[in-house]
Amino acid sequence: MTLHALIKNGCNLPAATATSATPEGISASNVAKVATVAVAHGAETSILLSSEEIKIRECLSNIEETDLSVIEEIVSKCRSELTTRSYYLGLFERHRQNGIVEQRCSCTQCTNLMPSGVCLAARRGEIKASNTYHPVIHVLHRCIGYSPNNEDDDRRLGSERWSSMMR
Repeated sequence: MTLHALIKNGCNLPAATATSATPEGISASNVAKVATVAVAHGAETSILLSSEEIKIRECLSNIEETDLSVIEEIVSKCRSELTTRSYYLGLFERHRQNGIVEQRCSCTQCTNLMPSGVCLAARRGEIKASNTYHPVIHVLHRCIGYSPNNEDDDRRLGSERWSSMMR
């Protein structure tokens, strides 16, 4: 929500401390005029971490949302709206606490995904796919070629997580 909208809606947020943009001793004629900026604490946004996006996508999968346009719209809102992000991350945590979360992974969490989009596990023949396989990277799934990156707290390989797939 913009500062203008917050003020218009009568939202009372604590004021921030203003800092002068022009240090003492510098002539104002040598410095571009700077507009006064008001900052409302609580209205700031932060970057959606990829680990958070994975949780949001997993949450949507848990509630059986399959419409890709709806999923992308929700993820987009989570990037720009902290309340929406908090809601879905909270829902993910409630699912996890209740044992609803089925741990699946996105290729973006895997060290086998090359910057070009090619899967190294496929290239090495560890999974049944073309050696130039380009997976759909944001779809959550189980993969025996999965190798967790630093953002995944579960350090087990896909062959350990989903050993039943190897039979």
